[in-house]
This record gives sequence, structure tokens and C-alpha cells, in this order.
Amino acid sequence: MLFLVWLWACGGGSAPVKLVEEAPLSPEEEAKKAASEAKIAAAAAERAALPAAATRARYGLSVGVSEHAAVDSWLEQNKLKCQQFPSPTRETFQYRCDGLLPIALLADRSVRGMFTQLHLVRTEDAPIHFFSTMRKYLDATDAIYDYDDTVARLTATLGAARRADPVPGPEKLTGEGVRIARYAANWRFSDLDVNVVLLKASGNSVSLQESWMVPGVEEQVATHARTGSVSGAEGSRPPAWNPHVDEAPSVGPRRSAVAPPRAAGDPP
Repeated sequence: MLFLVWLWACGGGSAPVKLVEEAPLSPEEEAKKAASEAKIAAAAAERAALPAAATRARYGLSVGVSEHAAVDSWLEQNKLKCQQFPSPTRETFQYRCDGLLPIALLADRSVRGMFTQLHLVRTEDAPIHFFSTMRKYLDATDAIYDYDDTVARLTATLGAARRADPVPGPEKLTGEGVRIARYAANWRFSDLDVNVVLLKASGNSVSLQESWMVPGVEEQVATHARTGSVSGAEGSRPPAWNPHVDEAPSVGPRRSAVAPPRAAGDPP
């Protein structure tokens, strides 16, 4: 609703100021909002009962801690050229490094494949809340070795996984007639979600995807986008899922950048 306020006392004869009041939500919208807030509150309570992670650091960055200046310095130190752009439909900012990336970055890994993607996400002027890597293999045996070794190393650091699928053998990934195969391990804490996914989806290659994320941040961003509430407020969507593979389940002006085409599984 528009209404006019005439500032006679403060401006004597100055032009009227138009104030815009948000239209009230319909009963259906109010019900959806209340159901969404109740679901988020229940998930937050369940999450709060979990223990905190022993660490949120990975490869020199820490999700929930490393801010954009530290990220920029880390990227420069590791000679990584990344696209930086605002997310197409969420109030987040992304870093995507694609191509053949320096394998030395994965210092604790005896990787035999190709390190092909690094993805970071943060909200404006806030630490990164999402960090993921992807390695690709033409040899399924090497991919399985990397998966098993990654799960073992993370178990030593974070404790037992909430889920850890065993991989029967390379024939289950690239054998005759195998079109899609997926094995996963994940850890869930009050302040961190970690997912490791071994995936055969197309062609002859197998990918190993690893993500670290602070839970709840993307929930807040999504609520902000839907209702206009302030991002970061209580009751607002681990990013809801890994931009590579779904395993789960200060907002400011956008930077002038053109987002590259979305890859399959990227955040909307």
C-alpha cells in the first residue's frame, strides 16, 4: 500500500515522500511460511544435539572461518585461476576453479587421477560455508583406492562416518552394462557436514567428490530469497546439498559479474 507523508514541519513545502509497505501474505502463504519455519526449527534443534566437529579445516581453508581476503590469498598462493560470480538465484557468491588443477594442493592424497574442480561458496562479507573438490579417474581401481583412502583419513580425523558404503570392486563401476553407480560416506556434526561420493554417471570416467559445509547457511539464504527476511536471522536452508551431488537432505549488493552456465547439480 502506498501512502504519502508530507514533511511540512521538516522541509516546509518540500516534495512528498512515498513510502512502500509490503503487501501482507495470503493465508496460504502464511501457512507455508509457518510450516517452513517449524521444519527449520526442528532441524536446528536436532542438529544442536550433535557434537561439534574436531576440525573444519581442509587443504588450508576452514569452512565457517576463512573469509574472502583469506580465500583470495589462498587462491593466489596456490596459483589457482577461478571464476568468481554471484549465484544466479541465491544471495551467495561463488568461486569455481575448473580444468586441470595442481594435484599438490591435495597434500595428504596419493591421487592418481585428475584434480578437475574446486568450488567455494560464501555469503557477502562472510566466511566460506561450502568447500568441495572433484577428482576424475579413467581407472576404476584407482578411483576406489582414492575413495577408500579418503574415507580412512577422514575417519581418523573426524571419527566414524554416519554412513560409509563399501565398494565391491571396479566391475561395479565400469563393468559391462553399468550405466550409473554411486557409493557414499558422510559425517554429520552440529557445525559441519562432510560428504564423499564415488560416482559413475556417464562415459568411462569415475569421479570422487568431496564436500565440507557449514549447516544452516543455505537455509537462511533460501528463506531470505523467499520471504524478504534478513539473511542470517534465526529460523531461516548444510548448504542444503552438495553442488556436485545431493547427499543431504551479510548479504550486500551483487557484484557485477556474469555467472557461467550451471553445471549439473550446481546450486540453483
